[in-house]
Amino acid sequence: MKCPNCLEESFITKKYESVEIDLCKKCQGIWLDNGELKLIVENRVTEFSQKQINDTISYSFAGVPKKERDKKRPCPKCRHTLKAINYAVDSGIIIDICPQEHGIWFDHFELEKVQEFRDYWNDKVYDNQKALFKLLDDQTPSNDSEISNSLLFNIAGFIGDKIFKS
Repeated sequence: MKCPNCLEESFITKKYESVEIDLCKKCQGIWLDNGELKLIVENRVTEFSQKQINDTISYSFAGVPKKERDKKRPCPKCRHTLKAINYAVDSGIIIDICPQEHGIWFDHFELEKVQEFRDYWNDKVYDNQKALFKLLDDQTPSNDSEISNSLLFNIAGFIGDKIFKS
């Protein structure tokens, strides 16, 4: 496989958070095959400092810069041009995906930024869910149907579903 950035066959295989990744020994970019990112962000093995997380979150809602959209990087598997996207729509972390779903290209340190972003939001959602459940517990409804029809109850349930199903 050729690196989308260096355009050379410079990949080495390396274990990262119990997932076998392809690392370019020249530019330190990372190629993840389809499905490997999910395994990495679910593992949460690597610990990030609060400063690293805050730095990553500060780029949120930045969009995809024109210089990133104009890059013509080929997929190492099929050679189709990778598409630059803003990870999770609003993260400010620009990653490149294969239109044929072969995988994702991360420039140096972008994978860690995705992990920091996910850790931040997973922790915040969990904290907010706890606050919602406390608020819900503090309510004294006159009957069960009143509480189950409340907006607060449905929001708490929705958040719980998202946490435990993702």
